[in-house]
Amino acid sequence: MTGAPWPASGRFSGRPTVQAEGARPILIAWEQGGNLGHLLRIKAVVELLREQQREAILAVSHVLGNQFAEALAGIPCAKVVVRCAAREGRHHPNAQAASFAGVLSGQGWTDEPWLRNSMQAWVNLCQLTKPAAVVLDYAPVASLAACVLRIPALQISSGFDAPPPTRQGLGRFRSRTGEISVAEAAEVAAVDAAIARVIATLGHQGPAPFLREVLAYPRQLLDCLPQTDPYGARENAVYAPFLSRSSTPAHASWPGEPSDPSRTRAFVYVREPIVAEQLLHALARRKVSTLCFWPGYSGHLPFMKEHGISVHAQPLDLNDVFREASFVVSYGSVGIATRAVLAGIPQIVIPTDIEKGMVAQRLHEQGLGICLKPRRASHGLDKALDQMLGTDVYRERCKAIQLQVQCAQAERTFSKEIHAEMDRLTGQMWSIPMGASS
Repeated sequence: MTGAPWPASGRFSGRPTVQAEGARPILIAWEQGGNLGHLLRIKAVVELLREQQREAILAVSHVLGNQFAEALAGIPCAKVVVRCAAREGRHHPNAQAASFAGVLSGQGWTDEPWLRNSMQAWVNLCQLTKPAAVVLDYAPVASLAACVLRIPALQISSGFDAPPPTRQGLGRFRSRTGEISVAEAAEVAAVDAAIARVIATLGHQGPAPFLREVLAYPRQLLDCLPQTDPYGARENAVYAPFLSRSSTPAHASWPGEPSDPSRTRAFVYVREPIVAEQLLHALARRKVSTLCFWPGYSGHLPFMKEHGISVHAQPLDLNDVFREASFVVSYGSVGIATRAVLAGIPQIVIPTDIEKGMVAQRLHEQGLGICLKPRRASHGLDKALDQMLGTDVYRERCKAIQLQVQCAQAERTFSKEIHAEMDRLTGQMWSIPMGASS
């Protein structure tokens, strides 16, 4: 094959093998999204593949490889770090983006030398390992490689990185009636042009795919519900939430009298220190028994325990928490929002980026909670808490939706769908070469 060699920084660990026909591995690609949820979901996928006696190779960007080095070492499969597949600090959604194409541009997709090197790295890895299929967990460049090489692919996503191919608008640029904004069209055109030029330099025979074709290529398994999909409910989509659980969750009891079933209980998951302190003080004034998960909490509010507030820096056992919580306050994580809908619990959301804002708006529109604008959260917090505590409207709406969801999802689980998708995908073969033969 012509082009750049496998990057020297790409390194295998475990037992990588070039598979013979009939024994090809499943390549799992993870480029973006630096939170624990992705890692737990990938670990679960590896374990499910092992149940099917399939070999997995996990390929991660160097940024994530460094961030989660210790945790990745505990996943029982071969691994490779792909240095070209992500740039430091570029994996968060761009607040100024009008579309998902704009988010990709922020990650480097309109930087053609970077995109070429990243694409080359994934192409080389695919041609080395000859996977039967690729599982994509927020891995857009790997998805482009799979599309061009025609490798069967499954995208597992909480929704944001799997937009409807022809309607990628974000936030205020997303039309309710289907129009494409000028800003979205410009961002899509810029990414399409970059893809075309990069693919041409790599020696691909045939036309380069448009971004909409790349987005439409993989089969999709959405780790959310129609009610928590950032882009809205989709027809014929496969929704199968993965209810992640930390390997060592903390078992925390609710502050106050545990035998009092009438006591209002709030679960709080926060990341912003200023908002967190104001929120916890507001809950203490209202005598709400509160369990708070605050990553990085330093213990600087020891008096909170006396006021019915228990703050933890380590993940809690969410199964226990959601069985007893009266309502949730969070930053808009799709995973937390989905758990709350499944439990029939109303939410107050203070979103931290455009993705979380889309989730919060969806919940608000369905009457499942209250959305606060981040810059005005301090002014609206007291009013939102009083609304949540002063009426049963949100709780009744959430219980009604909970019954609908339970009926719709009764036979669909994450593990069942993974097994079914692997059976579908590995019945296919990929054979379209890229460039000249090696």
